[in-house]
Amino acid sequence: HLDLPAIIWLQNYLLEHLNEDQTVVVVSHDRNFLNTVSQEIIRLRDHKLTYYPGNYDEYEMKMEDKAKMKDRIASALEKKRKHVQDTINKQRQIMGKTGDDKRGAVIASRQKKLDRLAGHNKLENGKRLKQSYVARSHLSYGVAVEREVPEPPVTIPLPEPKELRGNPTTLLSLNNVTFSYPGAAQRKSGPVIQDVSLSLHQSSRVALLGPNGCGKSTLISLLAGDITATTGTVERFSSLVKIGYFSQHNVDKLEGHATKSAMKYLTDTFPDDYKSEPAARKYLGSFGISGSCAILPISTLSGGQKARVALAVCVHGGPQILLLDEITNHLDMATIEGLVVALKEYTGAVVLVSHDAYFVKAVCENTEDDSENEDDEDALKAQEEVGIVYRVKNGKLTRLEGGVEEYVTKVVSENKKGMRGGAGRPI
Repeated sequence: HLDLPAIIWLQNYLLEHLNEDQTVVVVSHDRNFLNTVSQEIIRLRDHKLTYYPGNYDEYEMKMEDKAKMKDRIASALEKKRKHVQDTINKQRQIMGKTGDDKRGAVIASRQKKLDRLAGHNKLENGKRLKQSYVARSHLSYGVAVEREVPEPPVTIPLPEPKELRGNPTTLLSLNNVTFSYPGAAQRKSGPVIQDVSLSLHQSSRVALLGPNGCGKSTLISLLAGDITATTGTVERFSSLVKIGYFSQHNVDKLEGHATKSAMKYLTDTFPDDYKSEPAARKYLGSFGISGSCAILPISTLSGGQKARVALAVCVHGGPQILLLDEITNHLDMATIEGLVVALKEYTGAVVLVSHDAYFVKAVCENTEDDSENEDDEDALKAQEEVGIVYRVKNGKLTRLEGGVEEYVTKVVSENKKGMRGGAGRPI
């Protein structure tokens, strides 16, 4: 898995160091990467390849425009068809009442027109395409233009955080925290985290950016209480503050239960909450682990399915804080989009470690606090710190007012300074 600095380096390498006669084919779920490097999108659906010029955002807009165009054409044809069919029905009624056989010629003429509407139609590219129609009865015919059937959106149900007595402003804080691994002094290595302070409020959206090994996951572990600060304090509002912690370790941990099904794993983890199979199936099903997936051995599940199982366990019980360490690693774009929507609606605090620039922007930037307590100094401070992007470097946190774009700019500049021997590697 490439970290964000490596992804940024790769983007610039593909854009600046390839020859014009070189072609690159990319399979990726990183939307920002595709937008940066792609000149054409190839869509694979229903065993067919369709080509769209432009990057991923342009592809999405074209797909939306195409669907709207097909809907307009289909609606217009349906309106015409209905008008002609109404005329046929009216002429038949008149012929039945009057016995006027001349009406039969009018009916036959209108029927041919109806057949033409169903059989030959102009499409959005202006060409005429022979299309079949379905005769449901002698009064009704199917519309020839096939509407675009969109992929169903992925929904991820995050339980609402349980309300805490006293409605605290600060849920969790690091106060001048330093952390060193045992034996660091003997190895003459410095602290991984050095004099870091961070506060999480009820609506916080915090992103931690930096290369692999810079201390992001250590910070998350300190917040989760998995490790103890060497110096400084970690303060939780109360023991009732529940933390949902997702990490790659949670996904890897499933391998230790490889022969169990997801349903069995859930009922073993929360025996008091799931005493019946239907309840466990329903909960897993809401995370997309339904049908046979719920009862197959975990070892047979895909990486994305395992991540969904781990997420279902992580958010169980309505935690007030979500710590998500590289949660998008095995998720496809539709699931990432569903997770973005869910996190935007989630009313608890969120801390992200991610190398997906689009995901970080969508969750942590352009966020607002709906707090109405404008006279409370702590509430005002919390409102200022709703969506924050931090850079983790040399054990310290630096707030990036310009968000992800500021981070990208800094990394590009540093990569250029660190290049050795032409394109080289980021240093």
